[in-house]
Amino acid sequence: MKKLVVNRFLLILSFMILTVIAASALTMSPVDGFGPYFSFSYRLGATVGLFLLIKHLMRRKLKFNGIILTILVFIAILIQVIFLTVSFRPYYTDTGYVMTMAGRLIQGNHNWLEYFSYYPNNVNITLFWSYALKPFSWLGITNYSIFVPWIQMVLLDLSIFFLSWSLRLINKALAKIFLLMSMYYIPWFMYTLMPYNDIIAISIIMIIIALILQLLKADDLKKKVLVGCILAVLMFVSVALRQNTVIILIAFIGFVIFTQKFKIKFKTFLISITLLVTFLGMQGIHYVQQREGYIQNTSLTTPAISWVNMSWNPKNQGQIDGSDSFAYSYLPAKERSNALKHELKTRLKSLGFSGIVHHLQLKIAYMFSIGDSNQDIAGIQVKRPILKRESLVPPLINILGNFFQPFYLLILFMAVYATWQMLTKSVQMNSSIFAISIFSSLSIIGIFTFHILFWEVRDRYALPVLPFLVLLATLGINLYREQEKKKNDKPVQNMFTFLIASIALVLLAISFVSDWQYTKQNNISYGNVYRSGFSMYTENNVEKIGLNSRTMYRTNTFELNQKANMLSFELGNISPQDLKNIVLKVKQLNSNQIWNLSPTVKTTDYIGNFPEGQYQIFVENKSNHIIQTSILQQLKTKTLSGPTIYENGKEISGLNLLFSFTDANSTKKINQRGMILIYIFFVVVIALAVSIKLVNNKYN
Repeated sequence: MKKLVVNRFLLILSFMILTVIAASALTMSPVDGFGPYFSFSYRLGATVGLFLLIKHLMRRKLKFNGIILTILVFIAILIQVIFLTVSFRPYYTDTGYVMTMAGRLIQGNHNWLEYFSYYPNNVNITLFWSYALKPFSWLGITNYSIFVPWIQMVLLDLSIFFLSWSLRLINKALAKIFLLMSMYYIPWFMYTLMPYNDIIAISIIMIIIALILQLLKADDLKKKVLVGCILAVLMFVSVALRQNTVIILIAFIGFVIFTQKFKIKFKTFLISITLLVTFLGMQGIHYVQQREGYIQNTSLTTPAISWVNMSWNPKNQGQIDGSDSFAYSYLPAKERSNALKHELKTRLKSLGFSGIVHHLQLKIAYMFSIGDSNQDIAGIQVKRPILKRESLVPPLINILGNFFQPFYLLILFMAVYATWQMLTKSVQMNSSIFAISIFSSLSIIGIFTFHILFWEVRDRYALPVLPFLVLLATLGINLYREQEKKKNDKPVQNMFTFLIASIALVLLAISFVSDWQYTKQNNISYGNVYRSGFSMYTENNVEKIGLNSRTMYRTNTFELNQKANMLSFELGNISPQDLKNIVLKVKQLNSNQIWNLSPTVKTTDYIGNFPEGQYQIFVENKSNHIIQTSILQQLKTKTLSGPTIYENGKEISGLNLLFSFTDANSTKKINQRGMILIYIFFVVVIALAVSIKLVNNKYN
């Protein structure tokens, strides 16, 4: 009886959290990213249109046989291949540090960057990529950036297939719905471009869910023990590679305790083996870190209280803040923690009750309100023939974000519906479905509570929730499908459908009129054409290399696949006299055109017309002494984002010249054609739903 009460409480809490997230996604947007996002009336009208279409497709009792399903999956994979072929995201801070250090380890350099003392949570993912990419080095390949997205996409697809296959043990319709929803929800595929831990984490989570389903349906004790052991290993791997998935581990233990599907002996075994493997695994990871040369400088490590304090910064929405990241870093560790605790108390006191509630709303909006990859996909490149210019990429991502928002809302609403059905009809539910819903609810509660109450927020941090959301939405759609099968059409239901469709069209019309203003407002759009690397902000300039006297530095030939109109350099704080001794030139090899640039202090944007083609950059120090600059850095690895560098004609391994080509152009806040196409799509969706309803009436 106690377990039933606890399960009911968890479902109520999950229902409330999902409702809050759905309300945020319906009405709010983050302050930054690829906005503006369309208004409430668009989000509601388009979501209602999608719901009507699904509802009446269900009434048609469509059967996705093996051939149709295979064709649909093939089309989804084809879309993925096209996406990976035309898209690329260069390295930035976190991903840059991870891949640079992974490259060092692959080449036998075990001198860890100080970044990993500031952020030790990224050590294990660096080790993972160094092991995963090591075979490529045996083939003489050092540029791993082109392989990582494909590796991650394959891993993600395999985890989707495995979870779908496991769902077949419960219900074949569930398996098909989940497979199609997952394969066509494009926003989470965008994270495959980032060589980090996000895709790996959600892939492992889906495999964990699949194994739990296997466990719930297994009758043989040997199979249960084997699956339990594999689960324990995956739980440890998940936590090791992405620390906030410890919440999933805690949720799993809670699920095992409160489920009625396992006997007490097997529960004890599952919990014991999971905790034991995690404990021993962490000890083993510590040994591996030491063997790979990692020694943490704890005086540099950002204390946990810093992230909590950052999350309650009243000047933003609780996201990462540069000044907060290094606040009081000049103090010893204990004094710094005390200072941060004092500042946190001051912030909470200044916010007051109403301010805290409002700040919580802002944090929820920042992390959960947009279903698209909004904050971490900046700098993505999209090749021809998809786009003619890179400056069109931000408007494209904005259009995609607005297009997928109703799909995200539909997932949320169906997850809410599934949770409500579990609450009100738990006795009628399949015991395995009910059990996996409890595990999903526990995981969602944990991740939501941790970030919204205690930690800084970012939309990427919500990714571990997505497999559970899609799973619950799948359950919701299937439960609704089962209910629709039992209904008979009545005249009042027909009128209700036409009324709802009319309301959805009116909402879309209102939104179209109100949001059209964004297609008239000017905006400067920056598209990334070529980026040679990233500045190592945590290394105290140790990696910076001065320009040797009487020395010419030249890049290897690199190519601009699109035209650019801005070239950026950062020379650093150089005296006026030394600036006179620096020669900076850009040469296009196709036309032999040369741009002679005037060196200036700090970051400089040189405006010009740089057509697509092959280029080289020359930096010369004409003086008789070394000139310290920020433009050159020694990464001590061949894993470079940019071209190799030659010093007086001799190749210098690991040397990186920092520069970037950008396509900056005046665009509109929202692309007019894209907006029209989106609205046409959802009007067609509503019209199709009504047409299917009329056909249903004719043949029923």
